[in-house]
Amino acid sequence: MNLQIGSHIRSIRLIRGYPQKYMANCLGISIPAYCKLEKKEGSISIEYLVKIAEILEVSRNFIVEFDEEKLFASFDQESKLLSEKTTP
Repeated sequence: MNLQIGSHIRSIRLIRGYPQKYMANCLGISIPAYCKLEKKEGSISIEYLVKIAEILEVSRNFIVEFDEEKLFASFDQESKLLSEKTTP
């Protein structure tokens, strides 16, 4: 499994504005156990990946293939298009 999944989950969680406590509660695990998932100290099972994807409202593939630079580049592109449409 991709070694960066934990950091991808962390980035998506932060974008969503969810605290680690919320994620841990939803998964039914302790906060330290959840922290280990994000820090890659433990392997992430498919079961947890599915649950995490549901909590974050994204697909499993989105987590695995997450690219923060591409995400923010697309936001920048959308912002530019919106500002062009609203500028007379």
